[in-house]
Amino acid sequence: MNQGSPSPPGMGGEEEEEIEMTQEEIIAEFDAMYRKDPELRAVLGEFPDQNYSLDEKLSIVVAYKKGGGVAGLADIIDDEDDDE
Repeated sequence: MNQGSPSPPGMGGEEEEEIEMTQEEIIAEFDAMYRKDPELRAVLGEFPDQNYSLDEKLSIVVAYKKGGGVAGLADIIDDEDDDE
């Protein structure tokens, strides 16, 4: 799909690239990953559509792809826990 390793703004990537995904693409990608990966479902909880905004879903999709799965989410999940 995308070339390189894009990082959303504020995610600390070496190069910040513009992520060009439509709302529909973000939702479709997020849903596909969520259905496919039981470990991701365990991390994100039972109702991700209600618990995560579109921006959060984009961050999750990018981190998941960049980090090779759930391991890539460690930094953003820790950041969200600190906010609570």
